[in-house]
Amino acid sequence: MTYKLIGLLLFSGLAGARVASPGTLRIEIDKSDRKMEVFSGANLLHTFPISLGFSPEGDKSIEGDGRTPVGEFHIVTRNPNSAYYRFLGLSYPTSEDASRGLKRGLITKGQAQSIREADQATRQPPWSTNLGGAIGIHGRGAKGDWTLGCIALEDKDMKTLWKLGRLGLRVLIQE
Repeated sequence: MTYKLIGLLLFSGLAGARVASPGTLRIEIDKSDRKMEVFSGANLLHTFPISLGFSPEGDKSIEGDGRTPVGEFHIVTRNPNSAYYRFLGLSYPTSEDASRGLKRGLITKGQAQSIREADQATRQPPWSTNLGGAIGIHGRGAKGDWTLGCIALEDKDMKTLWKLGRLGLRVLIQE
């Protein structure tokens, strides 16, 4: 019982620990600087070096283009057993991506609607369309751009992020 009370006090911040409220956390990724920053409100908690997709410039638009998407996403899946040392799946493609893809004839109206519904509900969108999918944050190294469009961290940094990366957490990716 004592351990539960101590844990509750630490989470609430009453024991003097600096603990961020899950609602104030966010991740910001700067593709050009190859860095990820984790914030709690205005406070910078962590900065990590990153790797991107093998063709990092520009926004992801189609499966296999090797680009890391740009925009606002949310963490929609967590896989502790990923081949890439943990995986936090992002909500790519978004409603905006679906509109562009539909306009270009890359996806069907039904696929676009499914993506929009998932985006509104902050859940995993279909990852098997021509827009690509299964984009996320994972480990296995931040040296050189080598992923298929994901954001890669060093394993030790991914271990730290894993503790903070809850479902629904906002992730901003900019050029």
